[in-house]
Amino acid sequence: MAALNIGRRNLSLIPLSVAYLFIGCLLLGVNRILPQDHISNFTPVEAEEAYISGVITEEPSVSVAYYGGRRFNFILSSRQIQQGDRNVRVSGKVRVSVTGEPGFPLSYGDLLVMKGKLSRPSGPSNPGGFDRGAYLARKGIFSSFNSGASNVKLAGKERLNPVLRLAYECREKIRQVIYRDIQGDPADLLAAVLLGLRRDIDSGINDDFMKTGTVHLLAISGLNIGMIAFIAVLLLGMARVPKRAAIPAVILMLIFYAILTNATPSVVRATVMSIAVLSGLLIGRDTSLWNSLGLAAVIILSFDPNALFDAGFQLSFVSVASLLYFMPEIKARFRTGNYMAECFFVSIAAWIGTAPLILEYFNIVTPIAVISNLIAVPLSFAITAASVPFMIFAFIFPPLGKIFAASVWFLCEALFKSNSILAAIPMGHMYLPKPPVIAVVFYYIFIAVFMARRKLNIRPFYFAAIILTAVAITAWTNALAPASRNLRVTFLDVGHGDSVFLEFPGGSNMLIDGGSGGQEDWDAGRDVVLPFLRCKGIQVLDAVVLTHPDSDHVGGLVSIMDGMRVRYIFDSGAGSGSAVYKSFDDLISGKRVVRYLLKRGDGIAGIKDVSIFCLNPASGRALEENIPVNDKSVVLKVRFKGTSAMFCGDAVGMPLSEIAMIYPAQMRSSLLMMPHHGGEIKGGWEPFVGAVGPSIAVISQGRAQKEIERSAGLQEALGSRGIEVYRTNSSGAVIAVSDGVKFHVDKWRPGGIKLCQIEGR
Repeated sequence: MAALNIGRRNLSLIPLSVAYLFIGCLLLGVNRILPQDHISNFTPVEAEEAYISGVITEEPSVSVAYYGGRRFNFILSSRQIQQGDRNVRVSGKVRVSVTGEPGFPLSYGDLLVMKGKLSRPSGPSNPGGFDRGAYLARKGIFSSFNSGASNVKLAGKERLNPVLRLAYECREKIRQVIYRDIQGDPADLLAAVLLGLRRDIDSGINDDFMKTGTVHLLAISGLNIGMIAFIAVLLLGMARVPKRAAIPAVILMLIFYAILTNATPSVVRATVMSIAVLSGLLIGRDTSLWNSLGLAAVIILSFDPNALFDAGFQLSFVSVASLLYFMPEIKARFRTGNYMAECFFVSIAAWIGTAPLILEYFNIVTPIAVISNLIAVPLSFAITAASVPFMIFAFIFPPLGKIFAASVWFLCEALFKSNSILAAIPMGHMYLPKPPVIAVVFYYIFIAVFMARRKLNIRPFYFAAIILTAVAITAWTNALAPASRNLRVTFLDVGHGDSVFLEFPGGSNMLIDGGSGGQEDWDAGRDVVLPFLRCKGIQVLDAVVLTHPDSDHVGGLVSIMDGMRVRYIFDSGAGSGSAVYKSFDDLISGKRVVRYLLKRGDGIAGIKDVSIFCLNPASGRALEENIPVNDKSVVLKVRFKGTSAMFCGDAVGMPLSEIAMIYPAQMRSSLLMMPHHGGEIKGGWEPFVGAVGPSIAVISQGRAQKEIERSAGLQEALGSRGIEVYRTNSSGAVIAVSDGVKFHVDKWRPGGIKLCQIEGR
């Protein structure tokens, strides 16, 4: 059919597009068919002990675990698995995490035998959380294996792809040179933009790049590939290498570089487009950038159809397509030869095309990106350019290489500083809820129709009317939306720790504790609470309550307060000498947040139909040094009409007995957050729970086996009393909604409920 319409280009595109779509769907379906011996067929949902053997198929990455030790992560091509008495040969990829230092260096091609826990990769355990299970599934990984270093044995070496082995060796040598001659954050940035190693980028720096809309500079893209290709062609030309020999050499170098940087979608896209341009130069023909972009998409999707659903793939291709689509129109309209003006228009074009996708995936809109890219892109270009002589001389003549290293360091610091300043500009970035899919579709349809308005003979007046109508509908819909009449309590899964978010009738809110934090590898505030709040469109926290200064309660609050405006802080005044508590205390002073100290008998007023009463600690007790810090924990009772909830923090023993004696009437509560993560309550739990008389109990705890076993008996005993028990480590986030008569509870089940659309039963 396409051949019949070869002379009519537009008509021939229709059957070709349909054919490509059909082939793509077929490839996607075939890609999801797994053989019977695939390891996913032997992988349990919950972690179970197993022995596994296989070969490392990519160079392991290293991260710092939350307790300070090292963790090695890699992909294993499985060969054999033993579960109990069953021993079978298997195939398929497994994501492996090894905690600790093995007695030998882990590397590509190692044949390993390991003992550990095998399970399916988990989905998000909180609303707004990253769905690691879906991410790995798109890469064909349906099994996860965790092991300790002492349980990993080297069984031999296998000769795999020699090109891959050479690429990994080159990457490691370049990485070592970078960290030898450049210190601190600039070294991490250079490793990201040259080698694609983003894992060591400081979280604060990464946030600044995100807020300014320049996070794309942390990934290897067309800018890097184009610069490297340009410099290579220039150097070969200066060496008088003939064009017919130089261009194929540069093409081979780009292919090797793509392999060296893990061949991510943005790298492959940029490499294919660069090869197309170079091939055009070689044969003396102009290159269609649209065709080369489409060729890159076809190549990537032919090898990995699931890449279509990857955020990196979508953003990479949409950003380039936006430039190709918008820039001719902009140039024709403004006809300016000014370099800065053209850079400004390029930035606008890319922002218009990618803004809905960035909002969808990261809950952020960055108007400042139009300005920040004018500064960040030239600086990134200069960093890449300066890194070329640095790398050359670092290997040939290291003393001279250090001089260029100093230039790279200075440029990186300039980029960090400019991003930090721009990230702090009010309204430069906004965190918003994810848009409906239909809204994103209509956005792109509107843009396409607008660009084709002349061919369609549509007057600008109609577009202005459509924009004003859409803005008015959105504004009035939000303004007239009825405020919630319910009390909504979300117990977030923050591992070992507490973090509870309360949404009151009328729209005000309160956060009790922030989980653990302060570690680079894990910070509940940064990795759980902030994504949850941003997913819901929360811009301001009306109140934050710190029950006590233990790190698993205060740690995450540092990131939360740093990333979001807080109106009021409530705590007991009990302090701590820990670094994370000092950071929390400094933030209160630095941000000038209003702080109130709570003691027994105090109340928090001002919320319609809601009363909040403090049951602990007693006056003056928070400052007494001889009293355990858990006994100083704030205990709150929240009443909403005919329902109530009690939040105990880590209070145990004496405080709970005192509360029962002094406020027997205040003890009765519909919902109880069990004290101290469901651990032992000194003096026995029966009197306390009997006095409270809850119908629902929630235990917030981590996944360590000892912690689970410690509360297993308590959970069974509570259940025998007719109390519904929910644990965050098994249910994920627990959402309790009160209509003033009764609490209705939902568990956050991975894939069971859509993000940001959770309702009580």
